[in-house]
Amino acid sequence: MFESADNRYRVERYLGEGGSGRVYLVVCQEDSCCYALKVSADDEVSRVSLYREARILSSVVHPVFPTVREIWEAHGRVCLVMSYIRGRTLQMLMDRKLYQGEKCFEPDEVLSWMMQLAEGLSYLHRHSVIYRDLKPSNVMVTDSGQLGLIDFGAACILGDGMEVGEMGTPGFAPPEQYSHVCGPGPWTDVYGFGALLHFLLTGDCPAEKIFFFREIRLCPKSGRQWSVGERVFRRGQLRIMNQLVLECTAREPEKRRTSWRRISGMLYVASKDASRRRRMFFRRLSIGIAGLFLTFYLSLSAFADYWRSAAYERTLDQAESAESADAESILLNAIGMMPERIDAYQALYDAYMQDGLLSEEEWQQIQKLMRLNREYLKADEAKWVILSYQLGIAVYLQSDAGISKGQAAAWFQNVEEADMEELDLGVYDEWKYIWQKRAVIFRRWSLSEVSDLGNSQKSPAGSTERGAFWTEVHSVLQDDLYPEEPRWELAVYDRILGMMVERAVYDMQSENVSEEEIEAVLTEINRRLAEDDGSARQNEKEIILEKEAMLRKRMQMAAEVRQ
Repeated sequence: MFESADNRYRVERYLGEGGSGRVYLVVCQEDSCCYALKVSADDEVSRVSLYREARILSSVVHPVFPTVREIWEAHGRVCLVMSYIRGRTLQMLMDRKLYQGEKCFEPDEVLSWMMQLAEGLSYLHRHSVIYRDLKPSNVMVTDSGQLGLIDFGAACILGDGMEVGEMGTPGFAPPEQYSHVCGPGPWTDVYGFGALLHFLLTGDCPAEKIFFFREIRLCPKSGRQWSVGERVFRRGQLRIMNQLVLECTAREPEKRRTSWRRISGMLYVASKDASRRRRMFFRRLSIGIAGLFLTFYLSLSAFADYWRSAAYERTLDQAESAESADAESILLNAIGMMPERIDAYQALYDAYMQDGLLSEEEWQQIQKLMRLNREYLKADEAKWVILSYQLGIAVYLQSDAGISKGQAAAWFQNVEEADMEELDLGVYDEWKYIWQKRAVIFRRWSLSEVSDLGNSQKSPAGSTERGAFWTEVHSVLQDDLYPEEPRWELAVYDRILGMMVERAVYDMQSENVSEEEIEAVLTEINRRLAEDDGSARQNEKEIILEKEAMLRKRMQMAAEVRQ
């Protein structure tokens, strides 16, 4: 009797019994898909009820409800084929909880289901359909958590003139379905919704103590410890759930006017997603407030920095126009104001060099200040490299003390390690690679001389490789050191000749250099001296010529000894 006219369905198994007939799982021979087949009893009431159920399901389209495939009548029974919702009923899930030793569900598990159910019932009511039989065994849950509402045998359409009758399941049905004080309406399903929510959160069967719903309390799973924050959150959840159950299960239908929008809103407010959004809101609010304070603070800081920078610039201008005796104290004051700005250090170096000399007291002073604040000053790398080279040259070429030469090597190292390709040295930019090349050479020479000074048994060879020394000398003489400051050029010639006097004879005897190579160096130095027409530097030239004469005398004496 289950067969359609063309015998298209094969019964797989019995599923259960609904309000208007028995339900079977069947497979369609055409598409091999599973469907639910509901067969009425052979009485008129069951047949009419199943036809009504088919009419209601055909009039609503929603993911929560099954869809009607076809309906026919055979052997005095009505057969209705619907989509099959594969899953477990809430009653089955509750039974499994009890089997596992747990009495009820946690709010996080229930909220998603109840929000889907609230949406489905709201849809039904908008289409004037009242479900009238909400209970755990009529609500299916798929493995993916999708909800399905089955068995519309008790459902009715408002205005059909259907008698009230004692419809529904004891405990989940509202009082008016027994007292007949009013007909069914949205308040009917609201009551069943509240009773179902209470049952899932407490495990209390509402049929045992009808129309009574105790307060929902915090019931952690066995063996689980909650943090303070989680406990506070869950108490807030249950406070909302208790309020919702209280509103939904009011005995008088007129007090049960809670809208589905309010029900869905309360469920959402109790959810973790809403909690996260609230935390996010307050976090953003606190960040916004902190941002306002930070902006205010930064504005004040920027304002203070502006005035500090303006005062710094005024101090530099004051030092530029002041007498040399006062300029030093003014610039030291500027450095104290903004130790991270390198301009005052450069101005202090220029002030010290106005007399052409950097005294020991002066270079010790500026070195101390720069080393103390080097982490700030290195941020302006271009100016740091310029001042490091100038200071290294001044210390190396003007002092005969070994300690000063060792300190010069440290400043030359700053230039040696600089990435010149990434730097723009301004007016000195065209000489930056010459500077870097000579910083490498002068650093090696200064360290060599310091080593030689510390060696009481020093050989004439010194500590620098002799062949490398002569190569470096030729490299230094390839370019002008300072085209705009000939004093440094003369100082370099003087330093070269001083080292040649010490090592030329030994290198000739060791065959590290030939007399012709030495003569070529002297010729180049003499050519450069002749091209410099500065009469003010005549004394420096005479000292260089005296060292050249001393070198030639030593070379002559060495030649006579060899003969």
